[in-house]
Amino acid sequence: MCATPWPCLSTASFPRKLSARFCPAAQPITRRPCELGLKPCRAEMGKIGRLVAKRSLSEKIVTDQAITEGDSKKTHELVAEQLRHRIMNGELEIGQRLPPEDELNQHFGIARTTLREALRVLESQGLLEIRRGRGGGPVVTKPDLEPAATALAIALQLEGATVGHLYEVRRMIEPNAAGKLAHKHTDVDIAALNQAIDQAEIAAEANDTRTFGEAAARVHETLLERTANPALSIISQLIHDLVWRYYAYRAAAASQKLMRSAVRSYRRLVRYIEDGDVLGATDHWRSQMDFTSRASGNEPLSLFEETAR
Repeated sequence: MCATPWPCLSTASFPRKLSARFCPAAQPITRRPCELGLKPCRAEMGKIGRLVAKRSLSEKIVTDQAITEGDSKKTHELVAEQLRHRIMNGELEIGQRLPPEDELNQHFGIARTTLREALRVLESQGLLEIRRGRGGGPVVTKPDLEPAATALAIALQLEGATVGHLYEVRRMIEPNAAGKLAHKHTDVDIAALNQAIDQAEIAAEANDTRTFGEAAARVHETLLERTANPALSIISQLIHDLVWRYYAYRAAAASQKLMRSAVRSYRRLVRYIEDGDVLGATDHWRSQMDFTSRASGNEPLSLFEETAR
């Protein structure tokens, strides 16, 4: 064990110039200073003692991953990586405010400009929001998927993707999601599906094609969300705009009879799920999607962006 009040961190955890702050004899070593018989001066012992004794959020920010002299990455990138790691493993929670800037500078042993560069990197990744004014500062946030969804939609359109391509992907996913829900679901899952279908039914009875299109898209999204699979939920969010545009376009020309028929199909799916009929739910939803996709399989995705405006 360390016989000195040094924190249990290797000097290799900091760039060489930072290590020298605490130990004039610091070299690019991987052992702890206490193992080399090095002792800090009295002033530094006081600083380090206060750091070790402090049990606060700030202490979580102290680095525990190597920032080595030979690393090709810049210091601000390494600091950003370590903060990102803390966020990703849950040590820094969504909505949690980071310590004041001066405190972070002291803990990392870096300049104010370097810290701000690191925070800007995390802000660009959607992991931090820099709030201004009194009580402001960096706050941990959840990334907004809208920019990624927009980029995906643009990329698909540039590649000449059609509705048929989009439907082919969804056909691989949604029927299996229906079967998964039939195999395992809760009352909350059923209630969520019924709520989405209720909105579609209200729109159908009012012969409100635009609202029905939105509600129909919501039925499909709810199906994916209720599988309790985070990957499926994120996929659903990424293609949300494309799916919404498609159903808005389709519903604009739909008759009330067709909308009512769709609602009955949605209700039938819920019955299969409630009964635990995996095969029935899977086959029914595949047939439902096949019926819808036959109407406009070769139309370009860009058409729906124009129609939805």
